[in-house]
Amino acid sequence: MIYKIFSGNAPIPTDILKQFTSSVRAQSYYYSRMALLECLQSMDQPGELTDLNIINHHHLEKFPNFLVSLSHTQNVGAGVIAATKECQSIGMDIEFCTRLIDPKTSKFFKTLHDQEHGGDNLLWLWVKKEASFKALSSTILNKTLVLTDIWIRGDEFGLIKNPQTLGKIILNEENVLGQKLLVAIALLF
Repeated sequence: MIYKIFSGNAPIPTDILKQFTSSVRAQSYYYSRMALLECLQSMDQPGELTDLNIINHHHLEKFPNFLVSLSHTQNVGAGVIAATKECQSIGMDIEFCTRLIDPKTSKFFKTLHDQEHGGDNLLWLWVKKEASFKALSSTILNKTLVLTDIWIRGDEFGLIKNPQTLGKIILNEENVLGQKLLVAIALLF
């Protein structure tokens, strides 16, 4: 498993800009896919931006032996890639540490089943839930998954209706654009 961050003010190709009504959406799309392309290159998998057709949120059409997840925030895109033999599914989320989560909104993602190690940091819980949601969402076919269906216990996650641990979360901090960026990666086993 490897992840990469792509940031800055790289110019967005005109053909990508034309696909979106908003330059912000175009940048998110482009930066996250450039990060994914860097992941592939790090794994000695030559590719181009046009090779990154993602099917069902996690599968690369031209690289069927890999699972992927993307995330983006202001001027930053991220991608993670893992071999299909490493995990069933993968999810990623990134957020700058300066992002404030209103405690009133925590009712939409925090549950009594969550046991966050290291205090009651809502942002850390948020990125872990988002990454776990992305990893689980493609495996839940009989209902709509919401963040409150998921529990987080330190670096483990699962579904509230099933106390069994379904996967692990890797949480890192990176220095990006002069700020701390939280990176959460959820691996579903």
